[in-house]
Amino acid sequence: MIKAKEAATVLVTAAVTMAVVVVLLWPMGMGAAEQPAAPRVLRPTMTFGTCRFTMETAQTSTEPGAKPSLTLKVVNTGQTAAEASVWVVVSATGPGSMMSRVPVMPRTVWTHKCTVSLAAGATQTLTVPIEAQLPEGQSIMISMTDQEPVVLPSPRVRAGTVGTPTSQAAASKPAK
Repeated sequence: MIKAKEAATVLVTAAVTMAVVVVLLWPMGMGAAEQPAAPRVLRPTMTFGTCRFTMETAQTSTEPGAKPSLTLKVVNTGQTAAEASVWVVVSATGPGSMMSRVPVMPRTVWTHKCTVSLAAGATQTLTVPIEAQLPEGQSIMISMTDQEPVVLPSPRVRAGTVGTPTSQAAASKPAK
């Protein structure tokens, strides 16, 4: 009789463990396509020189393939006229592999340079339509910078790696 009791204990423990694992490790992205997330504005206010830029989006969610727009408010806080530029960068990050410990790096979807000239104490509001279609099932991040974004080459494909010395040496050996 003790063996049946031990078997029942093992089965119940296994069932509870399985239920906990399924609840905790179930992929969270399965319902992401049904409820698109709102684009997130990183650092919504920045100051470059005497101009303060404030960026916001009116969209509460982003449908796949949508082209949302941004509102950029610029205030010259200085005593003289000023000209300033800001780059708006839209990045997307897809879901990572559950089997990988390496985080997914965001990729730049769209960039746009906004340049304004303002008198002292003046305010200007710009509407910036995002001209790129946003990818489906990815987190969208919007940021500002005062420098043109640099897109680095993928570490997997480096310039000059096609035709490695090993393959070149093998190709230069005469056939016997």
